[in-house]
Amino acid sequence: SVQSFNNSAIRLSLQEAFYLLREIRCLAVHAPASTIECDQLLRAHGSDLLEGIPSDGLMTDKQCFDAFTVLESRFVEMYCAYRHFRKKGWLPRSGLQYGAHFVLYRKHPSQVHSDYTVVVMLEVGPNESSPQEGFTSECNMTWIEVSAAARLSAQVSKKLILLYLQTQPGCDMTQIEGLDAVTGHEVHLHRWVPQRHRDR
Repeated sequence: SVQSFNNSAIRLSLQEAFYLLREIRCLAVHAPASTIECDQLLRAHGSDLLEGIPSDGLMTDKQCFDAFTVLESRFVEMYCAYRHFRKKGWLPRSGLQYGAHFVLYRKHPSQVHSDYTVVVMLEVGPNESSPQEGFTSECNMTWIEVSAAARLSAQVSKKLILLYLQTQPGCDMTQIEGLDAVTGHEVHLHRWVPQRHRDR
């Protein structure tokens, strides 16, 4: 999503755009106006992506949610993670260059370095008929990969957070109403260095 403002371009991720639209109510999202843009989207993601939305028409929260989940397979998870940290006062940005989903800034990235890298995990809530089974993790990340992520974070002077997203019984993450049934639980990881921590 790109829009000119005072001769400068503002680029937003899908998560940033949806947060501004749904939570802060300071953004309006329009369907692509040109035929070329529409055709490109429809060819890439299916003819029903913009169904019911007129060209250059204002999109509702639900229409944006449906379109964004088609455009990005893990949009719901990444949005819930983004919202979790935004509401705690952080500024999440893409952590791709650090092998993570997000990096967290205390202030605008032009003013400070990021403090944390974040890896997002999804846990599915217990079945309503078997609540004693607890949450089931859908993450394929091994502890070797977690250790590698923690080491990489340490090498760039950051700390690693594993954010476990938990869904409540009956939560349907394919529907916009399911967003309110997702909660986040943070696990802060620190590397154990024998020379530093042996006597502690």
